[in-house]
Amino acid sequence: MTTPQDAPLLAALEIQYSALGPILARVTALRSQLASATPVEWQGQARRAFEAADHAVGLATDTAEEATRRAYVLTGSALRTVVARG
Repeated sequence: MTTPQDAPLLAALEIQYSALGPILARVTALRSQLASATPVEWQGQARRAFEAADHAVGLATDTAEEATRRAYVLTGSALRTVVARG
């Protein structure tokens, strides 16, 4: 059982943890839906621009997924720590 002083912190962590789960699932799903190949008919500057933009979106999505996963894991850890100290 947690202490009364920990109740607001515990509530906030539970809300955050519950919210991060679906966000992580959504970011992961979006990452898997990104285009994986340049349209064959695109050549020259259009092809290079598409590939650069595709790469940038992939990196940004990877970064978002990793940050969300880390927040989810760390929030879960903090939640368990608060519960354990009570």
